[in-house]
Amino acid sequence: MKQNKTLYDSSLAVSDVAQILERIGASKHFRRAARLRGFLEYVCEETIAGRAEFINEQTVGNRVFGRPADYDPSSDNIVRVEARELRKRLEAYFADEGATDPVVVRIPKGRYAVVFEPRATTIPPVPAITSEALTLVPGDGLAGTTTQPIWFKFLVGALTTAVVALSLLSLYLYSRPESPSRMVTAAPSATPLAVAFWAKMFEPQRPTLIALPDSNLSLLQDLRSESIPPEEYTSGRYLTSLRNPAKTGESARIFASIASRHYTGLGDVSAMARLMMLNRNLSPVVVRFARDLTIRDLKSQNVIFLGSPRSNPWVAFLLKDSRFLIEHDTKLSKPVLRDRAPEVSRPSLYFSGTAGEAPYDAYGLVVSAPNLDRDGRALVVAGTGTQGTEAAGEFLANVNRLEEFLQRIGWREKNALPEFELALKSVAVGGASMPSSIVAFRAGSATSR
Repeated sequence: MKQNKTLYDSSLAVSDVAQILERIGASKHFRRAARLRGFLEYVCEETIAGRAEFINEQTVGNRVFGRPADYDPSSDNIVRVEARELRKRLEAYFADEGATDPVVVRIPKGRYAVVFEPRATTIPPVPAITSEALTLVPGDGLAGTTTQPIWFKFLVGALTTAVVALSLLSLYLYSRPESPSRMVTAAPSATPLAVAFWAKMFEPQRPTLIALPDSNLSLLQDLRSESIPPEEYTSGRYLTSLRNPAKTGESARIFASIASRHYTGLGDVSAMARLMMLNRNLSPVVVRFARDLTIRDLKSQNVIFLGSPRSNPWVAFLLKDSRFLIEHDTKLSKPVLRDRAPEVSRPSLYFSGTAGEAPYDAYGLVVSAPNLDRDGRALVVAGTGTQGTEAAGEFLANVNRLEEFLQRIGWREKNALPEFELALKSVAVGGASMPSSIVAFRAGSATSR
C-alpha cells in the first residue's frame, strides 16, 4: 500500500463506492447493524466530499449518534467503542464475503477518515444489485418454546416457501446471459416518453434505492388488531416494545419473532423485478428492506417505494399531503383507497377485497413526487394489498400504457419528471392481479378520470 493512499481515490466513481457500501451493508456482518452502517456511510460521504480533515470524534458523535454538538467525548466514549466494532466487522467482511472485492475499505486506528485500497490483483466484481430482503435472515427464534399453535407453524412454513421462491426469482433475473435491462433496451414497443421517464428515474450518476415492504408488519398489525404509527416503525420503537422482558407468554414470543424477520410479498417482488427491467442505463440500484432504512437514505438519491403505508410506513411521509391515500378500515378489517378530492358523483372510498375472496377488487396507487431533499425523485408504487402493488408495477412497466398516460398529462421529455398521482383498479384472481384500469388521477393542478 502506498503511504499517501489515505483518502478517497478519485479514480473511483461515486457509483463504484456506492456499490461497495451496498455490498458491505447487505453482508451478514452488517445486515442487522443499522447504526454501524450509518457510521460507515457518514465517514465515507465526508471523505469522498473532501472533508476528511474535519471528521473527528466530536462530529461523528453529533452527526451519527445524535449527541449534542458540544458534548464531551472524554465522558462519553460511544464513538470509540463503535469505531472499534466497525473496524472489526470491516476486516471480517473483506476476509469473507468481500474477499474478491476489488477495493478494500479501511478506517485506520486513531482516525475516522476512510481509506480505499485497491487490491494488488483485482477480480471483476459481481454486478452489485443487493437485497437483504431476498435473503432469509434468522430472527430471534422461539427459544424456550416447546409448542406453537398449528396456525403459527403453517405461517412460518408458508413464509419460508415464499422467501425461497423470491430468491429463485431474483437469481433467475440476474444470472441469465441476457440481462433484463438489455432486453428492455431492444424492445420495439419502447416509446420515447416512457423511455425518457425511466432514464430520469434511473440516473447513471447516482444509485436508485428500491424500498421493499415489510410484510411481517402487516401481519403483526392484523394479528394484534392494531395500527403501528409510522413514527414508531421508522424509529424502531415498536420492536423495543415487543421485546420488553416484562411481556412473557407464548403470544408475546410469537409476535416478537414475527416482527424480527425479513419477509416481503411475491407481488411486491414481482413489481420490483418489472421496474428493474426498465433500467436502460444499467445504473446502480440498491434494494433495501423497509425496516433497515434511515431518513438519510431517502434524502440524497432517487427512491422507489413499494407497498402500502401499512407494510412500508415510509410511504406515509410522502403521501401525507396527497389526494389519494391507502388506509386500513379497522371496522371492516379491510384496506381502502381514499380519494380526498373526489369528483362529483364519484365515491371518496374504494373498498378492496381480501385474500380468500375469489375474485376481489384490488387498488393500486402510483405517486411521482420530489424526494425528501427535493433534489431527486421519489416514486411510490403502492396497493391495498400485494396484488394492488403488483398492478401498479405492471402499469409502470407497460411502456405503451405509461406512454399514453404521460401524453395525457402533457409531459415532455425536456422537462423534469412530472408530479402526479394515479389511482388504479384491478381484479385479483388466484393471488395475481388482472390488467388494471384508471380510476382517477391528478397531475400538477389537473384532476381527471
